[in-house]
Amino acid sequence: GDDVLRSIGGGAIGCVWCLFIPLSLGLMFFLPAAFTLAAVERRFGAAFELGRIWAFIRANAGNYILAILVHLIGSFAASFGYLLLCIGVIFTNFWAYCVSGYAFGEVYRLSRRN
Repeated sequence: GDDVLRSIGGGAIGCVWCLFIPLSLGLMFFLPAAFTLAAVERRFGAAFELGRIWAFIRANAGNYILAILVHLIGSFAASFGYLLLCIGVIFTNFWAYCVSGYAFGEVYRLSRRN
């Protein structure tokens, strides 16, 4: 009994992770553009205009990928706040969000808008 259930549970968890990783990577790629357009236009609905968001990403692919890399590096650097006995967590996370916001703001500023 227990070994069979453990094997089934392990297989189910493996299948969930195989779905979770590509989904999270897709969201990591897509959501910053949605948030950027919603913030710039000051409309909540702008975050759901999928065709327009995809066109924005395609038109600014190089700068957008660089902004995602800056976001990942900033998030990695912010994790060192935990190493400082959680004292710097608030400051390093705030710094990482500021750096990410600036990077995606620059992507929008440099974009080829119609």
